[in-house]
Amino acid sequence: MTEGSIAIDPVTESDLPEMNRLVNDPIVSRYLDLVPPISLARTFDFFRYVREEGGACWTIRVDGTLAGTVGLIPADLSTRLGHTASVFVYLDTAWWGRGLAAQGIRVCVDEARRRRLVRLEALVVDENERSRRLLLRSGFVIEGVRRCGFRGDDRYHDLLALALVLDTSFTSPRAPGGACRPGSVSSPFSPAPSTASPMDEIEIVDLPAQAVLGIRQRGPYSRIPELLMQVFGVIMEKGAIPAGAPVYLSHETTREAALDCMKRGEADLEVAFPIANRVKDEGEVRYYELAGGRFARLVHRGPYNQCDATYDRLFAWLADHGLPLTGPIREYYLNDPSEVAPEEILTEIYAPVG
Repeated sequence: MTEGSIAIDPVTESDLPEMNRLVNDPIVSRYLDLVPPISLARTFDFFRYVREEGGACWTIRVDGTLAGTVGLIPADLSTRLGHTASVFVYLDTAWWGRGLAAQGIRVCVDEARRRRLVRLEALVVDENERSRRLLLRSGFVIEGVRRCGFRGDDRYHDLLALALVLDTSFTSPRAPGGACRPGSVSSPFSPAPSTASPMDEIEIVDLPAQAVLGIRQRGPYSRIPELLMQVFGVIMEKGAIPAGAPVYLSHETTREAALDCMKRGEADLEVAFPIANRVKDEGEVRYYELAGGRFARLVHRGPYNQCDATYDRLFAWLADHGLPLTGPIREYYLNDPSEVAPEEILTEIYAPVG
């Protein structure tokens, strides 16, 4: 996490010279539409464009020093796309890996909710792994690919089209994400305990089938991080396109079963990453499909090792509604514990009920 005073404030014209210097950094500008050198007048034009389109743009500062910029540009409200907006973010390289971009994206999401927008969109160059991970951890999913949509380094690159649907009350559910486990079983990325509230509303959702690259073995829960890295290594090697948050499938669906597996040091471990393109199997890492169906969904907010109350509430709710489990519980890890405070860690839990 970043130390120092962080301020995310609306951009003013006095900020534009600093922003212009930032976008002319060759590393920062590598995946931007505009090709350096970018004049200050061009930066002013872009700021006016965002403002005229009814958008919003913020600076991200640490102890007064400009670290980056984030923004939201809505579609024309008079059209049938008026419920959507596109987002952008860029950071000074000195502040990469500090969680600032994730905070900026949350500001955009909060503003979109305030405006009652339904959908946020972003385009990311295929080799821009950092931005892709940022958006996936923020709840975006990859919906498609624009072939040869970007030209850089004297060659053409594909653009990944990502989106975050904020209101699913009248549409098909988005791809899930999340992170917890029955009983006092710590997650593969467990941080120190906190007093975060783990509660969220429980709802019934219908999920489509989901293509994944995954692995299933028997062993102690402590092997889960190793298995996740093994699958991710194959993803990178095969050129698979991640299409959602990593998932752990809990085949021990009661606290007693999970505790017994912890005691014996042997559990039924299955981890996977949703992907957007088919790739060949690599040893025990296989391409397969997670079945769709009807699920009870809720979100655990807070450290992974404090999810007992969340699961107690889930199991009590299922019992009250006469809904038996019909398969392994899925935990999707929505964000990165190294980039958010413990109380902001999000795990989306899906319990199959038919």
